[in-house]
Amino acid sequence: MTTTISGSCACGAVHVAIDGDAAGPYQCFCRQCQHASGGGPATFVMVAKDKVRVDGEVTSYEETTQSGNRASRSFCAKCGTAIYSEPAKSAGAMMVKLGVIDNPPWDTVKAAFWISEKPAWFSLPPEVKQFPTQP
Repeated sequence: MTTTISGSCACGAVHVAIDGDAAGPYQCFCRQCQHASGGGPATFVMVAKDKVRVDGEVTSYEETTQSGNRASRSFCAKCGTAIYSEPAKSAGAMMVKLGVIDNPPWDTVKAAFWISEKPAWFSLPPEVKQFPTQP
């Protein structure tokens, strides 16, 4: 989807603007994403890094993911809202979290990853592509 979409964190200290194609949205149910999201999946769109503008102070940390890759997670330094992640294997791409986007233009998730870790109480529509781990 090509459009300009924008939004902010819960406290308004960080603003995000995407000007370009955003692939997704996708969901990840790995335990690390569940920890970062507070219990559910991480829901995000993939965007070329040069098409995303982030204004405000973010704090980041880097970790080794369940698949063995490295990734950084960035969040608002003031309120802790998840803003984006950057997977090392996809240099030049950002996974912008849907929670920071005002009026998301998508009506469904395209795919869900790591559903082998999905909590039993979370249901996915049958039309969502599902992957046991990472495709």
